[in-house]
Amino acid sequence: MPAKKPRGKKGDVRFHPKQEAKAIRGTHAEGRFLERWPKAYIEMHKEYLRTIARLERKRAQKGLTPKERQELAGAYKNMRRLVKKLEQTYVSRAKHASAKTRRDPKFRVFLTDKYFKEMVRIRGKEYERSSLAFLDIDHLKEINDGYSHRVGDIVIRSIGEALNEVIGEKGGLVGRHGGEEILVWASMQPEELIEALKEAVKIAKRKVSERMRKEGVRFYREVGFSAGIVPVSANEIRRNFQKAYKTLVNSADKLMYESKRKGRNAVTLRSEGKLITKKLS
Repeated sequence: MPAKKPRGKKGDVRFHPKQEAKAIRGTHAEGRFLERWPKAYIEMHKEYLRTIARLERKRAQKGLTPKERQELAGAYKNMRRLVKKLEQTYVSRAKHASAKTRRDPKFRVFLTDKYFKEMVRIRGKEYERSSLAFLDIDHLKEINDGYSHRVGDIVIRSIGEALNEVIGEKGGLVGRHGGEEILVWASMQPEELIEALKEAVKIAKRKVSERMRKEGVRFYREVGFSAGIVPVSANEIRRNFQKAYKTLVNSADKLMYESKRKGRNAVTLRSEGKLITKKLS
């Protein structure tokens, strides 16, 4: 008895990749197929090579007929086209995979904790003075409980986008650190970074307001975050990055809690041995 063809949905006959590849060769569907079955195309590439080798041997021995010359030219053309498509597919996949390791998969606006840390190691050496901020979104638990996690996600995304617009576009880094916490690195002095954070709060409020209006949600919570800022020394980064990074994050975290203690929606830094807290809006 002949083997039954595998079926997907009712009436949808599925072909073996090599059969499907030959069926759609040269059509608009070929590129999409290549993303799913690159191995089948590699087999086709080998098939073209075998054809070329066979005809080249014959041409060297006794020449080719017009039909064989046409077949050889077609094999070369198809092979070049196929190699180009394979290269494009693998480059696309590599970029996608690389982006997945860099960005947090849910919001796509934050660097992953691991990638953020690696970039601070690299970028922190380039600037003698820079700053690191530890941010915690205010009232996020109450927003999730009182409205919904969908509304909470809108707040998180809006703040992330705002930080990227103000800081990320100037070469800064914005990374996710835990559920409600965000890390920011910028080649700015602490005072400059405070001004940038103030601008980010304004943009985030506007974004949240627009999105809630579209969602039909009556949102009455204040949008903002509490932050702690510490200066970053390139010498510390170069000397012992692991130790320096841990110390910086912990110090900024403690300063962030000082901002929480003093009413939230604020930033705290240490200057000349004293704690200074400033409101962000």
